[in-house]
Amino acid sequence: MEAHFMEASEQKGGSTKLMKNANTPYLYTNIRAICGAKSLTIAELERSAGLGNGVVRKWDAASPTLRSVIAVADYLGVTVDELIGRAKE
Repeated sequence: MEAHFMEASEQKGGSTKLMKNANTPYLYTNIRAICGAKSLTIAELERSAGLGNGVVRKWDAASPTLRSVIAVADYLGVTVDELIGRAKE
């Protein structure tokens, strides 16, 4: 089974970022699906989670900070594992 989750993190300037090999398009796709199920736009999510305009949308091509992923997960009421598609085996 292919893993769709990050196994490690790196520190840069005091901000933890997901590794470049993390499947960030998968993360963005999951966030979009969860928002759709909750009748929530990405822009509304960004504002409510305290993120800048367009931040989440960029995650389809760029690695987000762990802090931002946690903020989104908390706001959506899901775990980070659920956001990144990591299923319990």
